[in-house]
Amino acid sequence: MRRILGMGLIMAVTAVNAQEKMTPELLWQLGRVTGEVVTADGKNVIYGVTTYDLKDNKSTRNLFSLPLKGGEASRLTSEEGGKSVLTSDAGSGKITYLQGGQIWTMDEDGENKQQISHFKTPLSNVRISPDGKRVLFSREVQVLKLHSKDRHPELDKSDAYV
Repeated sequence: MRRILGMGLIMAVTAVNAQEKMTPELLWQLGRVTGEVVTADGKNVIYGVTTYDLKDNKSTRNLFSLPLKGGEASRLTSEEGGKSVLTSDAGSGKITYLQGGQIWTMDEDGENKQQISHFKTPLSNVRISPDGKRVLFSREVQVLKLHSKDRHPELDKSDAYV
């Protein structure tokens, strides 16, 4: 899997004009590839590619599927925000993933996306039990009001911490 991802990164870098110097701006134009999971049936690797928008100061991470026996990668997600794979189910072919702090499922081809959790605050550190019946997660809880907006809501443009 690392070999496949490494080759993809090498090809992306090679595609850049060889005469052009490597600059921070050029590096930001390249997508950051991360390995996610081999599907439960062992046929595909699901990986993420993070792209950055310097002007808007945000990033988007989308998921792709690549057959381990070779072939073209297919894009599974295209929505803004970050995504990470939680599990892949061999029986149903469903991929469970985290997006926007909520748990989602989709078919192995990226179709039929469905949000399955609806918490008011985003989930973090999500793990699904091996039998798929339980979910372990954490959420941020504000204990102290440290931000000036928390203490003084009328100062909505404030970005100071107390």
